[in-house]
Amino acid sequence: MTEPAAGALAAFRGFNFDRIYLRPAARKQAEKVVGLLSGLVDFFVDAPTRMPQAATGMHSALAAGSLEAAAVAVRYVSGMTDRYALGLGVELLGWRPEDLPRGV
Repeated sequence: MTEPAAGALAAFRGFNFDRIYLRPAARKQAEKVVGLLSGLVDFFVDAPTRMPQAATGMHSALAAGSLEAAAVAVRYVSGMTDRYALGLGVELLGWRPEDLPRGV
């Protein structure tokens, strides 16, 4: 990449990180998302029978708290749509709707 284009791209990236990705509001939203997803994974690790049979595949007898339950829970939660995960946050984790991440 030539210098004029490389410099412009670097300035553009710097602007995006400073003003969009790393601004305080974005970081706060990211913390909420991580908390929600971690909470859902923890919930399903402790209660693997609450996952749909289709999500557990051949693992119908998962032991609560096991490494296998953790692997299946991570896979299940990572495949959720944002809206579904937000709904489960309210339903299963008791999150208040106003505490959920915004922008979905």
